[in-house]
Amino acid sequence: MSDNKDNDEKDKQIHASNNANVVALFIIMFLWVWIIAGVTAFFASLICFGFNGSTSDKFLGLIIVLILGPFYWFYFIFNSSYCTR
Repeated sequence: MSDNKDNDEKDKQIHASNNANVVALFIIMFLWVWIIAGVTAFFASLICFGFNGSTSDKFLGLIIVLILGPFYWFYFIFNSSYCTR
């Protein structure tokens, strides 16, 4: 009877450890995507200074990317007068 309880306890510990590993992996993957999207957004905002559009839109894009990171892409997509050729 004691062996059965010990096995159940070991199974619970292994299951909890596996759950923690999955959560850690998810967090690491999310951070990598966030960093890559933020870095590419920063360079895209700098590149937009060479394109047509108002100077205020360009500086606003730079401020957005510095403060909000990857959320810059929403500004890029929805502002039709920003970064035009």
